[in-house]
Order: sequence, then C-alpha cells, then structure tokens
Amino acid sequence: MTLEPSPAGLKARIEAAAGALASPPGETAEPSSRPAADEPAQILTVESDPGRIAGLKILIVEDSLLLALELEQGLTDLGAHIVGTAAEVGEAMAMIDRPFDAAVLDANLNGASVMPVAQALHAMGRPFIFATGYADKAGPTGFDAPVVRKPYNVGQIARALAQAYAQSEAGRAGVERGRAAARP
Repeated sequence: MTLEPSPAGLKARIEAAAGALASPPGETAEPSSRPAADEPAQILTVESDPGRIAGLKILIVEDSLLLALELEQGLTDLGAHIVGTAAEVGEAMAMIDRPFDAAVLDANLNGASVMPVAQALHAMGRPFIFATGYADKAGPTGFDAPVVRKPYNVGQIARALAQAYAQSEAGRAGVERGRAAARP
C-alpha cells in the first residue's frame, strides 16, 4: 500500500492478488467467475475528501497516546488544524475556551467519563463527536452527536466531524434567519 497526497486529497494505492479480493457488498461471485489467486494483481485506488474538514480547528480529547497521535497526524494531513490534545477530563475542561470548530471526545478517559466535557461543549453550542471502544454498551446519550466506534480510521472521524460541524452551522444559520425574520 502506498499513500500519496494529491490536489484531490489523500490517494491510497492498494495492490492485492486477485484471489484476495472480495465481491462488492450485496454482490456474490460464483466460484467459477472469481479470478484465480495466481492471476495478476488488481489495483484499487481510493481518494479521500479532505475539503470537508480542511481548515477546521479541532480539539482532541483522547487518553491513548497512540490514538491521539494518529488522529493528530491524520486530521492534519486532511487539512485540519489541531488546537490541542487532552488526555484527562481536567485538561479538556481547561481547553474548551480555546477557539476551535469541533472536538473529538473519547468516551472514557482513564476510567473517567468524558460527560462533563460533553455537557460543557453542548451548553456552549460547540459541535463534537464521540469516539468509543464500548461497542457492546450503549454509546453516550443525551446529545445529538455522532458516535464512532473503535477501532476506527481517520476517515470515519473526519466524516463524523464534518457532519457535526455542518449540523452546528446549519443550526446557527437557522437561528440567525429566525432572528432576522423576527426583527421589525
């Protein structure tokens, strides 16, 4: 696999033996129609859409150093600006007054719930998403925030951030239109 930046975004080139490829979702291939494992490799090229988060300022609240570093690098590669990374609730609370457009919140920070941070961001009208490894339990509730289950990839986080930001911008635009319409 190779990763290359391009004007359209991040381009991934994946090479695999033909026999290693699965049928597209919803399509089943008959064994006789599947390529033999010794046939030439097929190449799959995937491009991301960094324009969806390019320029956004992001706060990361994640207690796993490796995941935080991966998020920082991946989101930066997609054009976002990381304003800070917190590994504990107290650190995150100290950062919520910084200027940022959206936040990624790990639901559990070293055994402590991230809910105080989520409640504060919600009260401030700031968009956020949850990233949680608790797939067998209900995700954080009480917020209209996307939940991304671990293990995730940076693309999933980027899409969720773009969704949360767009929803918050749409909400703010609606409030502004309502205020303007109410003026005499």
